[in-house]
Amino acid sequence: MKFFLEDHQGKGRPYAEALIDAGWTRAESYGDPGVDVGLFDHDIGDASGKTTRAGALFLHERGAAVMIYPHAARPMLQWDGMYPVWPHTRLNLLIAEGHREVMEVYGYPLPMAVSGWALCKLSAFGCQRSAREEGQLIKVLFGPIHPTRNGFLHPIDRAINTMVYHKLLDTPGIKLTVRHVMSLERNGLWGEPGVNYVLGNPNGSTDEIDQADVVVGHQTFAYLAAARGKPLIMFGDDIRSHSGNSMGNMKWAAHYEAYRELMRYPLEVESARNGTELRDLIERAMADDVGKQWRERFIGRQMDPCELVNLIERNLS
Repeated sequence: MKFFLEDHQGKGRPYAEALIDAGWTRAESYGDPGVDVGLFDHDIGDASGKTTRAGALFLHERGAAVMIYPHAARPMLQWDGMYPVWPHTRLNLLIAEGHREVMEVYGYPLPMAVSGWALCKLSAFGCQRSAREEGQLIKVLFGPIHPTRNGFLHPIDRAINTMVYHKLLDTPGIKLTVRHVMSLERNGLWGEPGVNYVLGNPNGSTDEIDQADVVVGHQTFAYLAAARGKPLIMFGDDIRSHSGNSMGNMKWAAHYEAYRELMRYPLEVESARNGTELRDLIERAMADDVGKQWRERFIGRQMDPCELVNLIERNLS
């Protein structure tokens, strides 16, 4: 059996490795002869939303099955009125049952199956809490909403980053690290004395997460923290989900209010009016397992490579 997989930021690697370990051959190009299945992180051709992914079209026309693996750790919302659903996707692989629930609410019409969490190794909830001596500063890691590859970040997202940053700078008793993608300015941030800044890439790394006591994050970065068992506070879910790499092609989810509460994490920065209240949230995140039920629904179990291969093979015909 032969497969083609177009990788996105390393997120496709575990799926490719599972198939290779099962004896499949990986095609170097979707144009290679004999490809049985093509795996992509989405079916969207470009930011305009008017085209379908070229590889998916090519393989479908030649009789291969086309499947989708997770583009991000958050449930895929791009098909909620932002981009058209290409009707020929054979199977959409999901991380956990909460993802299926959200997509069913907004009406995703094609077959879906939970294949498990594959973005990093799972750690038991709470086991990654760092031991601290009394009076020691709490190590807080802030992952702002990052720009797209062309450097664009919607002003709403930039304003949210700025709001969270202000509150963190005003929070007593913490040692703040900011892991940002591209320049601080593009993220709506600026340099401050005493703050540690790490220029990162959207590559799924958990190095800084594992060194923190508490993570403050949004979307994939926050989900990675939950997967690593870190105390977590999220932000930004009050804003309607959107997608685009310029103001001219920005698209907004059509039914966001119908499932926003399903996705909402129990602890959010927006509930703190100032740094003192945010410190209280941080203490609660470190003391309670408030996110355990959420993690079971949206992170779920570790992907089993054998189960994944069986799932793919069952859906080839």
